Amino acid sequence: MELNMLMTFDSTHHALRAEQILKENQHRHLLIPTPREITASCGLAIRVDPTNGAAIRQQLEQHGVEVSGLYQWSGMAWERRQTNH
Repeated sequence: MELNMLMTFDSTHHALRAEQILKENQHRHLLIPTPREITASCGLAIRVDPTNGAAIRQQLEQHGVEVSGLYQWSGMAWERRQTNH
């Protein structure tokens, strides 16, 4: 499983809460600094396996955590896929 989907957040609070939810639900993830090429209000992002992306987003939404952007690794760069805004 590759962690080649990136979730960004508008606040550090949401990023840290998302990490806690992912740990509780035993989803593989990696909390990282938001890559420079991605503009985001928060300096943290979470890498996840895209095959679990829909389930993860649903769990986060159930807990009131908003994902501001979704990005997929193209092999060369992060490409924007979707946002809540």
